[in-house]
Formats: sequence, C-alpha cells, structure tokens
Amino acid sequence: MEWSKTSPSKHAGFRALALAPSDNQASALLGWAQMRQGRYDNALAVLERVLAEEPMNSLARANLGYVCLRRSKRDLISAQQSFERCISLAPNFVEAHYELGRAHWLAGELGDAERAWKVGQSANRFNVWGRRCGEAIRQVRAPQEPRSYS
Repeated sequence: MEWSKTSPSKHAGFRALALAPSDNQASALLGWAQMRQGRYDNALAVLERVLAEEPMNSLARANLGYVCLRRSKRDLISAQQSFERCISLAPNFVEAHYELGRAHWLAGELGDAERAWKVGQSANRFNVWGRRCGEAIRQVRAPQEPRSYS
C-alpha cells in the first residue's frame, strides 16, 4: 500500500473500528479520514450511517459539513446546514463556527460569515478556533481569503 500524508489517519480510523466496530465516534473519524483522501462518496456514506443511528452526533455532523464544503459549490447549503446543526448540538464546538463562516464566505454571504466568526470568537477566544475566527474576520476585511484548515 502506498503511504500518503493521510494514510496515518486512515489506518488510525481502521484500528479504532477494529477495536470498537459499533463506535460511532470512530466511524465519524473514519469518515473524516476518507474526506481528507478525497473519497467523498465513501465519507458521505459512513457519516450518513452514523447520523442515522445517532442524529445528535456533533462530530459526524461537523465532518459531514466538511465533506459538503469540499465536494463542490453546489453543496454549500448542505455544508451550512450541517455546521448549523452541529452548533445547535454543541454550541462550544468553535471549529463548526469557523467552518460555517467559511461556507457563508464561499457562498458570497459576507455578513453571515462575519456573524458566524464573531459568535465563534466570543464562544471561546482563547481556543485555537476562536482565535482563527478572529483572524478570519481580519482577513476578509483586508480583503483576503480566510484560510482552510480542513
């Protein structure tokens, strides 16, 4: 098997599933690893299965948002909905605020993007994602593209 920069995450996901095959958190992480590899359809299937079993799984919800962001611009609304749902389940999941802002920014909804980042920054300005929300606000006012971390 050829090693790539995402191989360790893939192997970690498979090890986690081998140890706990019914663990939805491990499955959500596997979906994230598949997304990082560009295997969007596989990731989507895994994450949808997790959410069918556990609709309140905020990690799977956020990872679904990542998949939608990466697939194409036509999935921006789905990405926004996933991040909004994630935030409703876990308001302190600051990473979801950041990515919601990016989804709005990519859709040209600059006011909504800035609002999402302001809420994320105020949720925890000492958290790395809270700081990134503040940086994103400064970047788009510059105007520059906010950085993608996914």
